[in-house]
Amino acid sequence: MGSAVTMVKPGDRVCFCNGGIGETMGTYAEAAVVPADRAVRVPDGVSLETTAAVLLKGMTAEFLVRRCFHVKPGDQVLVHAAAGGVGQLLVQWCKALGATVLATVGNADKAPIAPGL
Repeated sequence: MGSAVTMVKPGDRVCFCNGGIGETMGTYAEAAVVPADRAVRVPDGVSLETTAAVLLKGMTAEFLVRRCFHVKPGDQVLVHAAAGGVGQLLVQWCKALGATVLATVGNADKAPIAPGL
């Protein structure tokens, strides 16, 4: 580990994203050398399976909120499937950014799952 790395320490569990389309070398390995800015510490008590799922959903949410359209305070955002993994992240993130969130769910049983609606 390089001396400038401060976010993680030896022995920490980490996950990482290895870049864009076609850059999957090493993503299924038990050990890998990755740039520090790609490593994310996995909190104690969170399984690696959950981490992998949330990381992918979070990357999808980030793509939508920051790259497809840069959500700003006062924007109105429609989130479909707000009770799903990506939908829950989108609702919370957009609200935190000051947007007004309009959301849909697949049925009435899912409405309480959608955060803060």
